[in-house]
Amino acid sequence: MPSMFPPKKNTSFTLYFPIRDADGDPVTGATLLDSEVSVDGIAFVDCTNEAVEIGVTGIYSLAMTAAEMNGDVIIVQTKTTSAGAKTAVNIVYTSARLFDDLAFPTISGRSVDVSVGGEVGIDWANVGSPATVVTLANTSVGLLASAITSAVVATGAIDANALAPDVVNDVFMGSVLTESYAVDGAAATPAQLLYMILQLVSEFAIAGTTITTKKLDGITTAMTHALDSATDPTSRTRAT
Repeated sequence: MPSMFPPKKNTSFTLYFPIRDADGDPVTGATLLDSEVSVDGIAFVDCTNEAVEIGVTGIYSLAMTAAEMNGDVIIVQTKTTSAGAKTAVNIVYTSARLFDDLAFPTISGRSVDVSVGGEVGIDWANVGSPATVVTLANTSVGLLASAITSAVVATGAIDANALAPDVVNDVFMGSVLTESYAVDGAAATPAQLLYMILQLVSEFAIAGTTITTKKLDGITTAMTHALDSATDPTSRTRAT
């Protein structure tokens, strides 16, 4: 059950209180109860709900709505027509947060570090079990520009032992690269460069001063090059 202390502003709250007589004794079965509320000192208005006695004890409860609690100081008075009974007056000071809303250590007696700005953060210099591997699945970690540089990464930090066993296999043997070719004069991706080199040496035809390189299907033209001579070429340049 969540705590109810301190009473939270603009949040429903149940008020418990006795109705007493002139001698200070609880009055049971108080009749014609009339509860009114004043929020931050404005005029009293009838409460949405009415006080209800808990058993036959002279102790009563009153369910306050969120609107009736939407202030810093809530004054509630409960009147009754019972002979000798006094009006019960209760003053409630609200808070922006309940104790349950505050950060607290999981083990009682320990403290929590809070920054000047009010944030509860991680003291990276004092992390418990720093050698324990923690999986941060579905967690995005943002880095400042130039946060990871050669000066920050230790020599040999990324080696064969640090890579998953299938990383190299995925790059060079496992994953199929999508066939693609860079247009003339444009920068190429690694996959485009590999396909262009492969097809240039394995699938081409020469006609006059034109070298036509085919795609993997052996039919579609991937690119063409122009030779400076049909009989004794010394240079070529990409045409398309």
